[in-house]
Amino acid sequence: KDFTTITAAVNSITDSSANKIYNIIIDDGTYEERDITLPDYVNIIGASGDNEKCIIQGYLPANTPPGQISPSSTFNISKNNEFHNITITCQNMRYPVHSESNGNNKNWTQIINNCYIWHKGNQEAIDYQQTQLNPQTVWSSYHAWGEGSSSGAYLKATNSTFRSEKNAFYTHAADSISKPYVHVLENCHLLGDVYIDDTTSPINGNTLLINNCDIQGRISILGTNKYNMIISGSGIHPIYQKPERVLDERDFPIFTDYLKRIKCTQAVTKGQFVYSDDGMKTV
Repeated sequence: KDFTTITAAVNSITDSSANKIYNIIIDDGTYEERDITLPDYVNIIGASGDNEKCIIQGYLPANTPPGQISPSSTFNISKNNEFHNITITCQNMRYPVHSESNGNNKNWTQIINNCYIWHKGNQEAIDYQQTQLNPQTVWSSYHAWGEGSSSGAYLKATNSTFRSEKNAFYTHAADSISKPYVHVLENCHLLGDVYIDDTTSPINGNTLLINNCDIQGRISILGTNKYNMIISGSGIHPIYQKPERVLDERDFPIFTDYLKRIKCTQAVTKGQFVYSDDGMKTV
């Protein structure tokens, strides 16, 4: 009970480091706060363990000038930070969590566990601008997780939900990357698209591992270098290439002699998704 707001608790910390990590423990309740910038090695943790009861709610009124909307997020992080057992939302803002290291902060670790991260959209502000004599453009790339990644970055999200009408999970790579980043999404609900913008990365090997996730959207990767993606478990969806094109022969599986030896319980047509439910015995 040291502080009444998250902002006050964060502002009190001036000496966090790898050898002095701070956990801000938050009681259940709804906290209407935004533009919280976490120092390095400062973590946000819901005390009860129930993310539905601990809500950090970022909001700007619909009549907020668009120039103030685009830089405003509920949380801003850039280095080593963790979120546990909380819900983070925003509306008429940039992101619930804006992870932006600008390519300068390298080898960071960010952990998200048992969280619900939801961008409620900017339609209110868009509609308001349409009523004005000289309507301004409102920030339209409202993602649930918005990140600018850098060299050696490691992110792991488990048992969490990312929700947005735009992208549930969005990452773009810095042009200064010299060591691949690795992101892991495990046992998560991705309510929206997954979009990886790797166009500015000068290296191969940036990696996204998706394991046992429910993906209610599409996966897109933009870039020319080799990008590593492994999708396993349930919730497997097709990966779309940008710019979009009509599917052709290269999009369908090649049935080798080895694969033909697998026993199928029903006829499989070309291009149909299949799964193995008993090792390699049946498909």
